[in-house]
Amino acid sequence: MSHPVFISHTSKDDAFVKALREKLATHGISTWVDARELVAGDKLASEIEQAIETARAFIAVLSPHAINSRWVSKEIHKALEVEAQRQGEGYLVIPVMLPGIEAGALTLWFGDAEPVGLPIQTDVGGLDVGIIPLLEALRERLPDDRPSIRDIAAAPVDELILRLRDPHIEERAGTRRAAATATLIYDPADPGKRKVESQRFQFTAPLGAIEHAEIRWYLEEYYRWPVGVFQQRAARTEDQLLAWGQALYRATLGMAAAHNALSSWQSAPAAAARRLSIEVDADPILTADDDASPQSAIRHPSSAIRHSSPAPRHPSSAPR
Repeated sequence: MSHPVFISHTSKDDAFVKALREKLATHGISTWVDARELVAGDKLASEIEQAIETARAFIAVLSPHAINSRWVSKEIHKALEVEAQRQGEGYLVIPVMLPGIEAGALTLWFGDAEPVGLPIQTDVGGLDVGIIPLLEALRERLPDDRPSIRDIAAAPVDELILRLRDPHIEERAGTRRAAATATLIYDPADPGKRKVESQRFQFTAPLGAIEHAEIRWYLEEYYRWPVGVFQQRAARTEDQLLAWGQALYRATLGMAAAHNALSSWQSAPAAAARRLSIEVDADPILTADDDASPQSAIRHPSSAIRHSSPAPRHPSSAPR
């Protein structure tokens, strides 16, 4: 497993860095991000220095916010030292220039050792375009590997939809769990084939608020400071992921009522891509008191929250 790429940035650019990390992860590139702020006069912590020294490359996210960041400046200074020490090993220091930073401003951070900066826009689609030269700089793809229109053409999709209706909270023996009426639907890519819809069944979430908070922390916050006690907490979370996934599978795709739709989706020809989506009806149920009020005549359009993710192709690859 290769070493991660170190990303230096100011906390005001967290949103961009999060999107950048996710984009790099889709190309198999792990990243190391430090989210602390440096107090004036502080030295870099030993773990930060070690992370910069052992990284395969160093990306400096430069924006107008970073101009006054001593933290970013000190990390860049350390990275330039490492680059000089590791000549011939391919250690890279790559400036990523966000809107408001021009090439001439790189001397603020790099002095005479001014490298070639990569401008990336932060508007819609900007990162999708900017990631290509960044991958080339990281030597992850050659210039002639740029995606063609054929590469990104939409493919037909065999879709499996878990539809959850009338969501509510159930309380049993002092434990609160989300619940809903569920239906599993196989929607084939071939319009000539019929949909397969399961009988409705009761879904009760096997995971509660504590597990939800832990998973959210692991996915959205852990990367900011992946050392020490946080690394230990992440290890405990990782140890439970398989059991949590199996519990979710048993409560949804593993239900007897869902078998026909699931097996139809799994046995479909391999010509189409496959996707598992979760559709949640977020329209609250009206009570008798609601109907008695003058406002009960007003009906808001039903809204749905839909989440999509790649899904296992065979039963053996899904949690059980």
